[in-house]
Amino acid sequence: QPSLCPAPLSAMEEKRSRIAAPVWVVDNDDVRQTIRFALATHGMNVRTFPSGEAFLEEVDLDRPGVLVLDLHMKGIGGLEVQEKLRSAQSSIAVIFLSGSADMRSVVRAMENGAVSFFEKPVAPEVLYFTIGKALDICEALQEKRTLKLLLDNLSRREREVLELLYQGKRNQEVAELLNLSTRTVEVHRAHISRKLGSITPIQLLSRLNAANERLAKRFGWD
Repeated sequence: QPSLCPAPLSAMEEKRSRIAAPVWVVDNDDVRQTIRFALATHGMNVRTFPSGEAFLEEVDLDRPGVLVLDLHMKGIGGLEVQEKLRSAQSSIAVIFLSGSADMRSVVRAMENGAVSFFEKPVAPEVLYFTIGKALDICEALQEKRTLKLLLDNLSRREREVLELLYQGKRNQEVAELLNLSTRTVEVHRAHISRKLGSITPIQLLSRLNAANERLAKRFGWD
């Protein structure tokens, strides 16, 4: 079974991956076409939408990418779109743009996990650089989400065994700490291995911790 957590990309592979990663620009004025053209010159995969409704109707929220989002739009506003992404536990990273933003909206957007907030017009090179940072966050969110799904597939007892194994405990030590037989611990380990596929317990928790650390540096998340 192929690993759900691929090995780290080389510098060239990472660059190609970033160019292929989707960038969605949602704005109800002509600025979205200007941004699309500027980012396309860097080889980025850009798609534009005239409204939040159009974006939500057409884009798979489970797909990782970066959303450049206008704060004030006709119909559903940018903050509402961001709330829907949060409700869906989407790994899409959000960058806000606004021609006129009040401090309350800026604070709300940032508290809800926005990567950055810019007043229009924003210099294309600044936006391009920020999208690169957003992709880092998006990758960490997607990694955390994928690993969390694997972890949630384990039973409570299996997670307890997994945590002790991650701490370097041997089967006999795990058995003593959890008041189990060594044979029962071996059975739990077999179940864990089957559920995780080709990912080892140490790889799972190490990569989950690494993803959490990347997000904590930016947001203070855990």
